[in-house]
Amino acid sequence: MSDEKNDFPTDDVEAAASAVDAPATPPEDAAPPESGRAEPETGAPEEEEPEVLYTRRDVERLLAEASDRHLRLAAEYDNFRRRTQREKEQWMADALEAFVKDLLPVFDSFDKARESATGELADVQAGLDVTHRQLRGALARCGIEVIDPAAGEAFDPRVHEAVMRRPAPEQAAGSVVTVFERGYKLGPRLLRPARTVVAAEE
Repeated sequence: MSDEKNDFPTDDVEAAASAVDAPATPPEDAAPPESGRAEPETGAPEEEEPEVLYTRRDVERLLAEASDRHLRLAAEYDNFRRRTQREKEQWMADALEAFVKDLLPVFDSFDKARESATGELADVQAGLDVTHRQLRGALARCGIEVIDPAAGEAFDPRVHEAVMRRPAPEQAAGSVVTVFERGYKLGPRLLRPARTVVAAEE
């Protein structure tokens, strides 16, 4: 039997075997394979959801805090207004008190002149009475009250001052016998107590 010659070159057979074993390499210009998830289109931008800055509870808390600040401010202003009004009234009362105290000696002089005017001085006394009533009326309109206890009235240490004690059988002990100087009040303030003579105990 004669030897048969191989018609296929050996080099070609080895190259074909290598090509079968090597992994397939896609060409450079080939498109990538499609995956199972579709890629979003990049043509239209996606709408972003607005960011929530405050919750409803935050808004309610801020409103409550603002309301509380408003109420506190209103209360502070009201207290300031009342305090200012009280200070204003105090200043006015102090100024009026000083003015009236300067006038008290003038009233004392009027009282003595009216009491001593008799006889031919009756016309002078009438003029003094008119002037005295006018001054009393002006002071009354300013809130001035005259303290002029009558004889026999009980002595009141809150508005009376005892400058002397003497026996007075016709009056109760501790009562007012006579008044040396009338007292004066400015509202609740005692400008000067009435200076009196008080009946002494026997």
